[in-house]
This record gives sequence, structure tokens and C-alpha cells, in this order.
Amino acid sequence: GISSFGAGGSNAHVIIEEYVAPTAVSATGPQGPFALVLSARQPERLQERAQQLLQAIEDGGWGDEALPALAYTLQVGREAMEERLALVAETMAQVREKLAAFVEGHSGIDELYRGQVKRNKETLAALAADEDMAGAIDAWLAKGKLHKLAELWVKGLAFDWERLYDGAPRPPRMSLPTYPFARERHWVP
Repeated sequence: GISSFGAGGSNAHVIIEEYVAPTAVSATGPQGPFALVLSARQPERLQERAQQLLQAIEDGGWGDEALPALAYTLQVGREAMEERLALVAETMAQVREKLAAFVEGHSGIDELYRGQVKRNKETLAALAADEDMAGAIDAWLAKGKLHKLAELWVKGLAFDWERLYDGAPRPPRMSLPTYPFARERHWVP
């Protein structure tokens, strides 16, 4: 609530509530599988980011109907940073399973990709400049090979995720946890 009390005796009070849009998927909307992407500046922040997302999915009780909005929000609504994680899933149960395995420190998780941009910067710069690479990306999009895009994205490929939704209605964006900044204290001596 917001209150304002004027010196002349006028009072005003407003109650504000966040609008929560429905996350239902239309019959003509995007169908699975979906690529979910996370990034952070440091590996510890990426781990915490995955934990936050897993907790939000469990707390929100999101089902498969929320998966297109979740994937779209992570793809176009977040900045891509150095440490990256991508996973490809068809159901929210798969998303929960893969995120839980990553948070617990397991490796070799099927269709979950982890990478750092710094390690592959030169290689991907050469690939991105090649016109054949653009053709390969177009072919992967046409064939629905999201795992190829996810694998290159975690290594630093700059990709316009909006291209996944060409000709289809875009899912709504949804409210997700914010970036987990490191809790460091710096006191003046």
C-alpha cells in the first residue's frame, strides 16, 4: 500500500498488487522439446542459480504447461554470461530431474551441457564468421536439433533465441528468481 498525507488535509491511499498472467500454452504455441539456458559470472553463482530455479519450480508447482514460458523467459529475458548451463527437456519432470542432478554435483547428465565462454572464444569466433555455420544453425532449427544449439551456446555461441519462435506465437514471460549475487562484506578498516 502507498499512503500520502498532504499538509492541507488531503489523504490518498492506493493498494497495488502484482499482475500474474496465466501461463497456459495455446494449441498453436511451441511444442517440446525446450532448451532452458542459465548463465552466471562464476561457477558458484551458476550452481546457486540452478538451485534457485529448481526451488522456484517446486514452490510454484509448475507443470508442463509452464515449460514454454519458462524456456522463453530464460532464453530471451536474461543476459548471457561467462559460465553457462543448458538443458533440453520435454517435460517439467525432466527439468527437475536434470537440475537436481546438476545441483547435487553429478556429471554425465543426458542432454545437460556445461561450458565456459573463455575456453572456446577463438574457436567459436571462427565458426560464427563462417557462412556455412549459419546454414548449419538454420538446418538444426528446421530439424529441431536443440541439443546442438545448446551444446554450442554453452561454449559461447551468440544465438538469437527468438529465431526458435519464427511463425509461432511467443510464450509469455514469467517471473523467475533474480541473479544470486555473492554475499561479500567489505568493511572499511
